[in-house]
Amino acid sequence: MADLRNDEDSPATVKAFSLKQQPTQDFISLGHEITSCLPLQMSLYFNVLIFPFWILISIIMLYLKYEYLTTIHRFILILIIVCLTTIESIRLYLGYLGNLSEKVPELAGFWVLSIVLQLPLHLLLLFSPPMWPLPAESAIESVMLVLLLSQLMTGFFALRKSALHQARRYHLAQIRNKMSTEQSEVEVK
Repeated sequence: MADLRNDEDSPATVKAFSLKQQPTQDFISLGHEITSCLPLQMSLYFNVLIFPFWILISIIMLYLKYEYLTTIHRFILILIIVCLTTIESIRLYLGYLGNLSEKVPELAGFWVLSIVLQLPLHLLLLFSPPMWPLPAESAIESVMLVLLLSQLMTGFFALRKSALHQARRYHLAQIRNKMSTEQSEVEVK
């Protein structure tokens, strides 16, 4: 009987080997599945290209209309532009990192920054009459708003898909660990 356990050609060993390999193959094939979202990545790419032009146009328009604004609106507009520039840089970094490396926390941070901070500030710059949006400013803000809305929609679906993929990988790893533990107990007996 000891010879049968050590013999690699015995049916018991082959059967145990095939049971051990099946979940591993599923896990590996699932692990190589790409869950990053191409529409989100394209939107992020165009946003990165347009972002420097948005900064430049916003600063030029601020310079042109600065003397016509009240003191409080000057302060608010400068604060909004500084906040948007900082948040947009962080948001785009998190979007790239979360989407390309399929990291759920970074993608969730990107989505939360987009919906909680960026969307209201861009809407304020675009539709607030006391801020006197000039035509060039309205044009670039409209483009940024369209990109932001597309990133919100595609980001939600990418986040959901990536989270489900990570959950599946976790459950398959648990099954694999349980099966390897059970198999090692059977081999010991």
